[in-house]
Amino acid sequence: MSCMLLLSAGLLFGASAADLVTHARAAYEKGDAAQALTLLGQAASGALTAAEKKTLADAYVTIGTAEYDRANWKNAFECFKAGVKLAPTNQAATKYYWKMKRETDVASLTNEGDARKAKAEKEKAH
Repeated sequence: MSCMLLLSAGLLFGASAADLVTHARAAYEKGDAAQALTLLGQAASGALTAAEKKTLADAYVTIGTAEYDRANWKNAFECFKAGVKLAPTNQAATKYYWKMKRETDVASLTNEGDARKAKAEKEKAH
């Protein structure tokens, strides 16, 4: 891979959309949702082929679903919204996007997963 790593911003310049998606998935698996979403956003900002849009939308849905399961509602909604924008026919992105839009006030969504996890760990310690 011939991409230069910009450490201060944590971005990969000169990387293909596929490389950025790979790095985003790896960052997410390491627990760095912010970095993963930044990398996906960087990939989405370029000129993409239809296949790249599908791959990127699928990555957004995968992370969005995981964030949804972790009660990180804001991250999840933003992922589904990006997935729909990239690939309007992506069924999972469309399903979750409209579900959240119907059932919540999307303007006031927050990420609650970390707080819930910390509370559960604190209770478990006592």
